[in-house]
Amino acid sequence: MEPSPDRIVDRFTELLDEVGSEEIAADHRVGLHSDRHDFKEHAKIGSFLGIHDPKTLDDLDQQTDVRAGLESISQGHFSRLTNRRPWEAFADLANAILQLPEFFHASGDVRLQLEDVSDRWIVGFDKTNLPLRTSMLVEIDDDLHELRPEHGGLRLHSAARLSPASSHPIGTVVTDPNTHETNCFEDLLDLVEVHEDLDDMIAVFDMGYVDYDRFCSLNRWNIDFVTPLRTNAQFTVEETLSERDFEKTEDGDVTHVTDERGELASTGVEFRCVTVSDSDGDADGGERVNTYLTTLPPESYDPLDVAMIYAVRWLLEIMFRKLKQYFNVQEFHSKTLNGALVELFCALIAYVLADYYHRTYRIRGTVVDTIKIIRNFWDKPRGEIG
Repeated sequence: MEPSPDRIVDRFTELLDEVGSEEIAADHRVGLHSDRHDFKEHAKIGSFLGIHDPKTLDDLDQQTDVRAGLESISQGHFSRLTNRRPWEAFADLANAILQLPEFFHASGDVRLQLEDVSDRWIVGFDKTNLPLRTSMLVEIDDDLHELRPEHGGLRLHSAARLSPASSHPIGTVVTDPNTHETNCFEDLLDLVEVHEDLDDMIAVFDMGYVDYDRFCSLNRWNIDFVTPLRTNAQFTVEETLSERDFEKTEDGDVTHVTDERGELASTGVEFRCVTVSDSDGDADGGERVNTYLTTLPPESYDPLDVAMIYAVRWLLEIMFRKLKQYFNVQEFHSKTLNGALVELFCALIAYVLADYYHRTYRIRGTVVDTIKIIRNFWDKPRGEIG
């Protein structure tokens, strides 16, 4: 009996048919090493690797041999393709998927879930470490160097479009584990600016990105942001915009909010500073204090709105956790850096495709439930599942 054309595998990978993969392949000269497994088929197999998590490439060999919707590929051939084809092509493919009209359409209801906080997209910036399972070779200035697990692995720096339902990596930079996140911020910002729907975003980032010159540049570029301000920061108050107390509980716990305008250090540039003090006993003296520096205008954003917008940044941490737990981003099978990056971006593609599948076909449960369906019922007709 012929399988239904509405199989889960077809629906899961359908966006790959909408992307101009031939143009991306031509730009990166990807077709040099294999006519049998073209760029799109290679990406499909890589996405399968990301979501199914075979422990060895021998497992991948056996699974692709019996899986409908995938061409059979030997572990040796997959390794050769992954090591030879430039990882930048897969990064471009991931970015192209995020800009498809179909993806925007599927994201339409996602943004609505942020409306209680902001009517603009919130973009978070952060990093996470990816430990290595085995050693890999890295080419630096035409010399090969060995990167071992004890060296700390890789560091994934990401900018992500955030929402309660779906957070998407829209800019990704990979470095050695010692590269500080602040050194990658401008590179990530360049990747974010490619997305036309993010022209009016609000950037959120933690203290790892503190740089007064950067704050002034963002202000000059009309990019709004919210970030924590260190307690020892030099901030000269010029005007107190508001100061209020809010009762939190029946026990009398109080949130004290101060909204001020002033100059940051000796930059000569004015910013807004929001301080939220909670008397809930979680800190010494029975008070927890959070201070935020922002460019958001007070006439449009209440002080508590500023704090809530920064809180959305934690959705980026949740995205990192999903990538590690369900998409195989730190279990690299390749023993070269290029191969590991190909696997990483294929895993990111799998993450985006799984999310698109979940929202487009309104699968019951969470994205995690959708991942389980894709893993267990890859070849089944979609109408029978979900």
